[in-house]
Amino acid sequence: MKNNSIENILFESFSVTQDRFGEQVVVELCPGGKDKDVTDANKDEYINLKIQHIAYESKKQQIERFLQGFWEVVPTDLMQELEIQP
Repeated sequence: MKNNSIENILFESFSVTQDRFGEQVVVELCPGGKDKDVTDANKDEYINLKIQHIAYESKKQQIERFLQGFWEVVPTDLMQELEIQP
């Protein structure tokens, strides 16, 4: 996709469909993303937004909940002694 033309070959929008507990949910990668087509002119932006979504945004809630639980169990002062900050 990055190194080749996608015109009339790939038909994507700036959105992804996710399965959330059996329900298909459309997530926009940017405001108005479901109505924004990916073109050769904006495919680099699409690639960057999709990677950010896959690597972080789609797991953000789980990461935040893990950290919340972690800091409830692990004493903050212990981590500060190891020079790790919450």
